[in-house]
Amino acid sequence: MKGCVFYDFETTGRSPAFDQALQFAAIHTDENFEELERINIRSRLLPYMLPDPQALEITGVNPNDTLSPDLLSAFEFAQTLQHLTEKWAPSTWIGYNSIRFDENFLRHIFYQNLQPNIYATQNHGNSRHDAMNIIYATFARHPETLIWPEDETGKKIFKLEKLAPANGFENFNAHDALADVEATKFMLALIRERNEAFFNEIMAMDNKPHVKSLLHSYKPMQVTLRFGSAPPKQYYGCLCGVQKNNRNSFGFFNIEQKDPVSVIDADQAVIDDIVKTKPSSIRMLQLNKALIFSPMEKPTPDMVRVCDLIKDNYEFKFKVATALEKKYETSDPEEKQVEERIYDQFQSPDQPILEQFQDASWEHRLELVYSMKDARYRQLGMRLIACHAPHLLSNSQADTFVNFIKKRWACTEEAQWETLEKVKKWLKNSDAELDPKTLATFKAFYSRRLNEVGLGFTNSEAID
Repeated sequence: MKGCVFYDFETTGRSPAFDQALQFAAIHTDENFEELERINIRSRLLPYMLPDPQALEITGVNPNDTLSPDLLSAFEFAQTLQHLTEKWAPSTWIGYNSIRFDENFLRHIFYQNLQPNIYATQNHGNSRHDAMNIIYATFARHPETLIWPEDETGKKIFKLEKLAPANGFENFNAHDALADVEATKFMLALIRERNEAFFNEIMAMDNKPHVKSLLHSYKPMQVTLRFGSAPPKQYYGCLCGVQKNNRNSFGFFNIEQKDPVSVIDADQAVIDDIVKTKPSSIRMLQLNKALIFSPMEKPTPDMVRVCDLIKDNYEFKFKVATALEKKYETSDPEEKQVEERIYDQFQSPDQPILEQFQDASWEHRLELVYSMKDARYRQLGMRLIACHAPHLLSNSQADTFVNFIKKRWACTEEAQWETLEKVKKWLKNSDAELDPKTLATFKAFYSRRLNEVGLGFTNSEAID
């Protein structure tokens, strides 16, 4: 059995594409969770990054500290992480809500910093898992394993900062990356100690071929899912079609629904509508999201019959596959920001250049950027030069970079990144909640940062 890497990021906001990771912490263990190595590093704020003040306030980060020259540059930070994915291989990379959040941040860090392998946690024998999915499955299938904290209304709480202390983890410093890592490791060790057979079963979900083989048996399956604030629960179904342009996405047919045969016999238009609007009938799931599947122990004869009908009905599975493709049609690349184009190509034609880029001087890196065929990497490469070697830019290139920052921060439309308007709104709303010293620190930081690109304020607008 391979070891594990328990890891966590603290970031400038919630968007993997448009925010920045400021802290990375990890503990590398052997297969018995015995610690082999730990790391806790921080990154300097990028020149074009406007952090969400709420994210900084929650994590207790002084915004001025994010600019310290003693911190790793964002590019050095990315190179360090890429190195660790190779050094610690083969390992299962696992965090709390990591598949949805931390893993996406890691891929964007690699992509936007021209690292050669954005899928590093799935190469070199590595795999991925999610402790939150494991916690959900434990609650749904073996709730006696853990203590489940509740809020004042009696609703179960699944947040790590509540769950870990309730189960004996002491001195939890919430919203610190290393503390989250230690708490995640503690919770999984506790589950394994109290129900090892179940633990081994769910850890196998990091193996995509294993999950695929379970689903392609067309036996009634159960999967643990959670929606909104409702508790996690088991859903019963079977595979009913794989998306054509994304082989990780598939339809999961609810074998408990009324009149399943009418759905199986429906025409394409009806299937399209069901896939688009009725997940209670056919739900789209993904092989690579570390969901916890297992064969049902005692399915009813009707459940088995429905799965058998689907197994041999290639026409129905084709309709579902077509409907999934329609539901998730990709937008025109020209309409997307470069950050959103991370998956436009599985492997760039510039892969050899990305390898050269790692150990080159910044002068040579500029030459390599000019030679790239992939428009995404040319744009990201010039951004790296502007951030880390601005002396290499021409005057017009430097002006273009400043204008890019100014335009992004001054955006008044709904944006996925932090803007001047969002900062002003938060500071205004926090005026009575933050202590005066902290509020003054935030106002001074954002005023300086915005003024650096010419986003001044009138006296009535000034945030300081």
